[in-house]
Amino acid sequence: MFANCQRGGMDIAFPDICKTPPALLPIPYPNFATGLMGIPNAWNILLQGGPAHNLLTTIPLSNGDNPGVALGLISQTVMSRSRSITCVPNVLWKGFPATRLTSLSMQNTVNTVGMRVVPSQFKVLLLGGGGAGGGAGKGGKGVSGSGPDAARKAAAREAKRAQLKRNRRRGAQREREVEAELKQEGHEVMGTQVSAKTPLTRRVIDILIKDKNTGKIRAVEVKSGGARRSATQKAKDKAMENKGAELIGKNAPKQPLPKNIRIPTEVRH
Repeated sequence: MFANCQRGGMDIAFPDICKTPPALLPIPYPNFATGLMGIPNAWNILLQGGPAHNLLTTIPLSNGDNPGVALGLISQTVMSRSRSITCVPNVLWKGFPATRLTSLSMQNTVNTVGMRVVPSQFKVLLLGGGGAGGGAGKGGKGVSGSGPDAARKAAAREAKRAQLKRNRRRGAQREREVEAELKQEGHEVMGTQVSAKTPLTRRVIDILIKDKNTGKIRAVEVKSGGARRSATQKAKDKAMENKGAELIGKNAPKQPLPKNIRIPTEVRH
């Protein structure tokens, strides 16, 4: 199949399901990404005058789903990037596997899976076996084929990474909100993300406060989205309250404190 490069070509995916105003209905659109808009990294490897594309090449903007401005059903993006997820593992451009005509692509971030269906050029062909992104050659890690299963697995991995990123952002936002609530209640916030060392284990306290009523130090753990603390986390809470803990690290309170303090834990959602 013809190798991909900066001279052109097109990735096409369907369906790219995006929420569309005014009713925010999920409508399937086609999604197009052109090789001319790619960001290459192999500038000194030219195929008919265009820099070669590999697995690290991304196309930052796609089209076709333009009316779905309420964002994609999965990716929460619209007209977003496209990148190849299958490759020729035994042909390397600048150390990374090359891509070619029929390489599968993840488009509108992770909202849909497509394929390179329009070639970039018609002279350089890559005859190596197809594979998902991974190691190449004898020392590389084994990779699966480039069929629909590989695409689905890659899509699932991308979706999981995107979900974890959203969860981290949501958790950080909730921690800031809880910190503001504690200050409004009159408690003294002594630090955030404070490391505590107990005789049995170590842990990180989301928010460390001095209670306005008792004057005692207390840990506040924040759980967002209905999450619950695991048995391991509860065991760490119990150890810190019964055995005591030493506050260490750069986020530890600056004021002098006993080396070992018994710290109870409060959970806020």
